[in-house]
Amino acid sequence: MKKLPEWLSEYRRANYNYVRANYPNLPEKAIPTPAKPKDTANEITKAIIKYCTWRGWQAERVNVTGRWIFNKRANRQLWIPTSGTRGSADIHATIAGMSVKIEVKAGKDRLSDYQKDYARRVIEAGGHYLVVHSFEDFYNWLKNKNLLP
Repeated sequence: MKKLPEWLSEYRRANYNYVRANYPNLPEKAIPTPAKPKDTANEITKAIIKYCTWRGWQAERVNVTGRWIFNKRANRQLWIPTSGTRGSADIHATIAGMSVKIEVKAGKDRLSDYQKDYARRVIEAGGHYLVVHSFEDFYNWLKNKNLLP
């Protein structure tokens, strides 16, 4: 049997511990095993947020795109720009008391100038800014900060 990567074992262990602590009467065979996150920005983002929740940390997805609304008076769709900070990271988290902003990039996606400026401001303010291309990247950062059990 092929051995699981260390990061995937920890991902699944955190899920198991969370379920066991929060649903103590759930039979062992009913505890779900989370699938390996796919290498898309959406899947990586969801996996990081879940993992943070399982570990008792806080994490939330931040959407800074605008949106379309239908304007009845003009009888057409109008684009409403975001009121959020341009370049803001995909995930804002508090991990072990640290402010951490996480930008998730998949494939050949790269930081925009707005994102680079945002990262600089976060770091200058004493926060942590990560660019991750996989859950494993996030796991390795946690490992380097000695934040894993």
